[in-house]
Amino acid sequence: VGDDPFGPALDEAVRNQPGGGRPVVVRRLASIGPDSGCHVLFVARSPAQTSAEALRAVAGQPVLTVADAGPGTEASAIVFVIQDGHVRFDIHEEVCKAAGLVVSSKLLGLSVSRRRTE
Repeated sequence: VGDDPFGPALDEAVRNQPGGGRPVVVRRLASIGPDSGCHVLFVARSPAQTSAEALRAVAGQPVLTVADAGPGTEASAIVFVIQDGHVRFDIHEEVCKAAGLVVSSKLLGLSVSRRRTE
């Protein structure tokens, strides 16, 4: 949802991926509502909806949310961060749990940090 920072790279990446027997469809949206039907949501800057509004729209649903670090992205399951000039990610375990998502220990091990809600 929002501005597309990936361009054609995302379309290329999913073009030949089997998706576990299901088709992988990339949809670019200006805003999102609770009945989006998406499984993975990348939240980018959007003039139509703030990051916080987009994340609230799918809160508690089984949607893996991903965002760049910035205002309003605290409720995202995965947040991209820049560390030592490289793109890394944080995992917010409580958000994953609330969405009914289980994060593998391998993915947790690759994360820069595990953000927890106090």
